[in-house]
Amino acid sequence: MRHTRYAYQGLNLIAELDENNNALVRYNHAPGTMDRPLSMQAGEQVFYYHYDERGSVSYLTNAKGHIVQKYVYDSFGRIVMRINCIYVTMLR
Repeated sequence: MRHTRYAYQGLNLIAELDENNNALVRYNHAPGTMDRPLSMQAGEQVFYYHYDERGSVSYLTNAKGHIVQKYVYDSFGRIVMRINCIYVTMLR
């Protein structure tokens, strides 16, 4: 069984750690922001967050600027569709 630990700096998630406290994923935030990462790094891969007018993540791009994951929300802000799922391919 695999366990993931989460490291926070204030209210911002800054890392996902394995059971030996090795960083699986690191999150980068702009100074003064709360729970709104700019990018995440998993191994050698870096992904960038893009937000819509509501402040919800609309898509992630890779270092080359290609969209690798996209989110679609309903009128209540719930995710109704996730196109491509990099989470599975990054961490497993």
